Amino acid sequence: MIPNNLFNLSQTDINTCKAIYNGKVIKCLVAPYHSYNELESILPYSRYTYLFPERDLNMIQVSNFISMLTNSNINEDILLITSSQNIIINMIDCCVKILTQHNTIVDCPCKTFAANIHDIRYSILENEAHQVNKEHDYATDNINDLIRKVQSLNSSSTRQEKNVLIEQAKLIGERIIRNKIIEMIG
Repeated sequence: MIPNNLFNLSQTDINTCKAIYNGKVIKCLVAPYHSYNELESILPYSRYTYLFPERDLNMIQVSNFISMLTNSNINEDILLITSSQNIIINMIDCCVKILTQHNTIVDCPCKTFAANIHDIRYSILENEAHQVNKEHDYATDNINDLIRKVQSLNSSSTRQEKNVLIEQAKLIGERIIRNKIIEMIG
């Protein structure tokens, strides 16, 4: 069960939050490794808890969700549970916590407010420290396997073996990687 006092904000954090969010305290729990059903059973709910609001909103609404909340007449703390980059990028990092795949809650490892979207992706949503097992990227694994095969080529390798590897390399979408591997094959 996630504790009710998950966000112990300092008075400075509360004041900053209220200054940014039009007098409101908006907290964000990022949960990229959990399903709606899993979270529904472990979250303490209040009237203003929004569990994955992005699943019910179109892209424009997701981008404007924080603005909609700040312009509302809500006077209580708001808790968002999300994995949407568009919501996270509108949150100040003192109000962001991460629910890891280990079911532990950790502080946000980077600045989030108006951050580079790649920082959000790699530092929060795909952070290996937050994962039980590193998730493998099928394409990257296959490219690394192809590189190993190319490096194992020797003078006794046939033209047919090389052509098979060239055909596999031609499937790679990234031109620089594709060309470099074909060049390595020779």
